[in-house]
Amino acid sequence: MTQLEGRVPDASANIATLTDLIAGTKGIPKRRLFGSERGDLASSQDENNWAASVRERQQQFAEPVILRPLIDRLIQLQALPVPSQGYLVEWPSLLITTEKERSEIALNWARTLATYAGSLGSPQEVLPLPIFLEEILEFPQDQAQRIMALLGEALEVDGGELDA
Repeated sequence: MTQLEGRVPDASANIATLTDLIAGTKGIPKRRLFGSERGDLASSQDENNWAASVRERQQQFAEPVILRPLIDRLIQLQALPVPSQGYLVEWPSLLITTEKERSEIALNWARTLATYAGSLGSPQEVLPLPIFLEEILEFPQDQAQRIMALLGEALEVDGGELDA
């Protein structure tokens, strides 16, 4: 009796080719579709490309083909009230920035404003503080107003002036 030696062929090259084809055909970054064995995050370029694909799918397919017909039908069946001025579909942003990214963006803006406004004297002359708080730091309007009020109180105590 002779024992036959059997070897299982390595299929990793075939699997890699197939996963590349699946990801490429569907337009989904491979790291997003399958995850990463090393726990690496998908690159920011992959994230941006993926967000653009999803946004396009929302606007070109989900809204006109699924969502609007559903809403229109629910209005027709009186399950939803008839809007007085029509309705607008707004999709939330797919690119969510982390606290760290937002703070880095704000720091870069502040440095740029300080450099640019150096000849003018004050960065607030280029970009008023309320706009900086709401648009750059992305504080809600009520929180930005509270900050402005607190800064105003602090400056009154010191005898300073706050440009709003």
